[in-house]
Amino acid sequence: MALTGVHIEFGYGSVGAVGAGANAKGLGPAALLGSETASQTMATAQASTARAPQSRPGNFQPLISIWASAPIFFVIGQNATLAQVTDGVTPRRFYDPSFGRQDMFVNDGDNIAWAFA
Repeated sequence: MALTGVHIEFGYGSVGAVGAGANAKGLGPAALLGSETASQTMATAQASTARAPQSRPGNFQPLISIWASAPIFFVIGQNATLAQVTDGVTPRRFYDPSFGRQDMFVNDGDNIAWAFA
């Protein structure tokens, strides 16, 4: 079944080490989604009920992975709402699925709200 809307996954991201910093090509560490803690597929613009997990000691931070069937605008925060995405005032991000999956570090308890662009 093809994705319609947005699919998100929350989990712990581990910063993959590449030596002590950038490698010979100038590329630094990569964020890798580890254990998944929550996921949600949303067919229409809305705020997610799924939330980021609490931080864990060590090199693990809450992370979100985003897939969408079409370009979207989105807001991530403690209580992200659809109104924030569409109010024209709140800073929002843009995602185009032609770029592939979007992975981002987030804060404990964050959720996402989105609308088609």
